[in-house]
Amino acid sequence: MALLAESAHVRDQRAALLAGPAKTSPELVARLNRDFAEVMNTDEVKTELARQGLLVRTGTPEQLDALIRSDIARWQKVVDTAGIKAD
Repeated sequence: MALLAESAHVRDQRAALLAGPAKTSPELVARLNRDFAEVMNTDEVKTELARQGLLVRTGTPEQLDALIRSDIARWQKVVDTAGIKAD
């Protein structure tokens, strides 16, 4: 099995983990985010993901929201320019 880093199709891509219903309490979101970041930033996880060509970057729920909104706007321009339509 090829490592993710060896695939030309996924270079410079981002991935985010989203968990929980939209109305999850801010306190629970903060706790889940803190716990997830703690695990993702362990040497063991970072080393294994680096071996696969991945970089761990954690942030706040607000930063993730801004990233998603930015990506939607960016890709919407691509869709509009290319005239892409859903079937």
